[in-house]
Amino acid sequence: MANANKVTINTENGEEVLIDITDSTVTKETLAEGVTAYDKSGEKITGTMKQNVSGGGSSGGVPVEVIARIATRITANDLQGVLGIGTYAFYNYTSLQSVEFPDTLLQIQNYSFYGCTRLTSITIPENVSVLGTHSFYGCTGLTNATILSTKADEISANMFYQCNKLASVTFPSNIKSIGSYAFYKCSSLKTIALDSVTSIGTYAFQDCTSLESVTLANGLSGIPNYGFRNCSKLQSVTIPSSVRTIGSYAFNGCSALQIIDFSSHTSVPTLSNSNAFNSVSSSCQFRVPSALLSTWKSATNWSSYASKIVGV
Repeated sequence: MANANKVTINTENGEEVLIDITDSTVTKETLAEGVTAYDKSGEKITGTMKQNVSGGGSSGGVPVEVIARIATRITANDLQGVLGIGTYAFYNYTSLQSVEFPDTLLQIQNYSFYGCTRLTSITIPENVSVLGTHSFYGCTGLTNATILSTKADEISANMFYQCNKLASVTFPSNIKSIGSYAFYKCSSLKTIALDSVTSIGTYAFQDCTSLESVTLANGLSGIPNYGFRNCSKLQSVTIPSSVRTIGSYAFNGCSALQIIDFSSHTSVPTLSNSNAFNSVSSSCQFRVPSALLSTWKSATNWSSYASKIVGV
């Protein structure tokens, strides 16, 4: 185990040097920028940070001692006593392959694991109440995410942006909101259950090109602009009666889409733009209540799809 308050950096010639951040010539800010530092003898070292430094204690960061000694794996014991993972704490920490969060963890802040490209799986414990924006952005090796939190109510904006190997995501019913770009370009995601979700942000599932099944909750207020654009393997979707608006490009480019079921609706939802369903399958059916068939076919922007609208 490395000594407390010491971190390792890579020098210009590739050597690893342990330096002491308590030395008067070295500050956390200097190290965090990865520009210039000095060893204990006062010799100047210029290089790139191997670890990203974050403050410890009640500030919610990861103690320097932990950062200094971790190579590829972080255990719950390493994070013992840590209540929050601070902003940028493990930003672009590309060696990190696994992390185990302690049950006492309360917060995962913005950008905390951004760009951890070798991280493969995460389980977020039940006491976590804050899931920060961009927290797992660009974790291109991530295949599974299990959210057990009973305190959080949102999967925040950009949280899993371009996690292109992410195939499985599960979360509890207290999650009510999916932020903008939350799963943008998660191109391996095949199914998602949004049974409790009442709000979805723009671009949330755009370019999820493997998505075959999505379950939408009765309580969802609308489908946002670009919400499911280019989900090219999605074959059917049931739009619950609670949905009152469908945004521009919402299902644009869903070229395999065969059935869009509106059969539970008692009125015609607002279609913001006629491009919402462009490029769906040529044989796609919009299934609506027979009592609303003529009204639906003539409604603003829906009239562009009149030939696909059928009564059931």
